[in-house]
Amino acid sequence: MSEHAVAAMMFPVVAEIATALRLEKGSSSFGRLLFMAIAWGCIIGGIATFLGGARAPLAAGMLRENTGLTFGFLEWTAAACMIVLPLLGIGFFLLLRFFPPDLRNVEEGVKFLNRKRLESGRFSYDEMLTAVVMLFTICGWIFFGEKTGLAAIAILGTAVLFTFRVVSWKKIEEYVNWGIILMYGGSIALASALEKSGAALWIVGKGLGLFAQSPFIAIMVISLVSILLTECISHAAVVAILMPVGMGLATSIGIDPKVMTLSIALPAGLAYCLPMGTPATAIAYASGFLKSRDIIVAGSVIMAISWILFLFSVVFVWPHLGLKN
Repeated sequence: MSEHAVAAMMFPVVAEIATALRLEKGSSSFGRLLFMAIAWGCIIGGIATFLGGARAPLAAGMLRENTGLTFGFLEWTAAACMIVLPLLGIGFFLLLRFFPPDLRNVEEGVKFLNRKRLESGRFSYDEMLTAVVMLFTICGWIFFGEKTGLAAIAILGTAVLFTFRVVSWKKIEEYVNWGIILMYGGSIALASALEKSGAALWIVGKGLGLFAQSPFIAIMVISLVSILLTECISHAAVVAILMPVGMGLATSIGIDPKVMTLSIALPAGLAYCLPMGTPATAIAYASGFLKSRDIIVAGSVIMAISWILFLFSVVFVWPHLGLKN
């Protein structure tokens, strides 16, 4: 699922747990811990697959349009896993370090969850069908995504839901932000124009010429720019801005375009420090339990660790996956 949707889904659950445990806003360390766990969990998990956000499919689409190369579902996950898996453990211990629990037990919260589980009852027909379609869609992406394309499989899954009347066009029309879809298409078209016209290479020559002698330093710089930019603007916008430049840089100094794509798209998903960096952090901040300082201080530490783990993967892990810079 999209990390934004997960944060929105988890927020009311955690808010109810906080109420059940009688946690006070502004003073409860455990309350800060719970809501920061939502934000960090969504951010870290969001880069693991194509499903975590729009930036990965957008970057893969730009790569395919410009070079004809494609990413398989498992190939992307394999490249990201050595960042994601360590971060899950590191993030857990950092959260406990910055927000030490100030409760003896969470028995009331467990009782609340059990009560909600009983109240929800059994799966409905629509819920079961949606789960089955989603499972087959993910399997299709994994096994056939590189050959047929992610979009074709996604449209097929959507068509099944329409056929069995799980969703209606009216609901889709109200829910989908068509402007965002047009923006992604426009970004891909713009990136293609910059690449084929030679404008991207000109930008690289003028702005990043100092780093052209070292592929690793070029990756360091563009990944750092990506991770810092995404604190201020949307992930997809960062990908749209940097991918044309990155493709030009890859061509000029001989970096694998797939490595360059990952070097932009993965760091673009690791915004921890500011509420506007990602909706997951904004949603957690809206709880009232967190202050800006709580997010910035802890976020700066895990952002630095995330970047170091990314560079570690570039040097020691990706070459074994056939991704050499």
